[in-house]
Amino acid sequence: MKKALSTALMIAMVLASGSALAKSDPKVSGFVEVMTVTPAMSDHMTLDAGISLGFEHGLSSETFFLVSPGYAEAYTGIGWAPLPWLMVSAGLGAHQSPDGFDLQTGYLLWLGHEWFSFCGIVEVGEKAYQGDHAWIWYDLTARAKVTDWLTLGIKDRRPDGIGPLVELTWPAAHLTGWIAWTPLESEKAEVVLDRFMMGAKLGF
Repeated sequence: MKKALSTALMIAMVLASGSALAKSDPKVSGFVEVMTVTPAMSDHMTLDAGISLGFEHGLSSETFFLVSPGYAEAYTGIGWAPLPWLMVSAGLGAHQSPDGFDLQTGYLLWLGHEWFSFCGIVEVGEKAYQGDHAWIWYDLTARAKVTDWLTLGIKDRRPDGIGPLVELTWPAAHLTGWIAWTPLESEKAEVVLDRFMMGAKLGF
């Protein structure tokens, strides 16, 4: 009970800080995405979504949630874009797994200039701070925009491997479909040739 109360208080503090940033009407943006991983696609089906409220001086309030079989998470925090090509954010929340509820933190780094961008996301569960590195998750993606509708890149996601990425975008519909072939394990010398990640993202 004490841990749950302290977690709730920290989340409330983050939300209050985000609200205090607003000196004008915030700019709202976000996305909804569905994705999965082969070969057991139904076991890996995931729905995630995020919403950003942009304020003055490059500051923003960032909220994210994810639901998949046997796991769910949600966290919120503060983002800062001090330069047009740089954004960082940190968030606090909780995740639910078969083991119960635990504290969850999330961190993001985005770099972008003209046709190139990099997005790195790291999520750290409470047990990871106690030495259990199985509760560290990351997604690192480098992208090169070829045309308005075609983007190529490389994706490295734990535990789903590393490999080439293709994204097809319909700008008028704010819709992107993507697929990544990730046969290489990023942390050990193993190859899974039939492993693909794929998804569809709707932005707003």
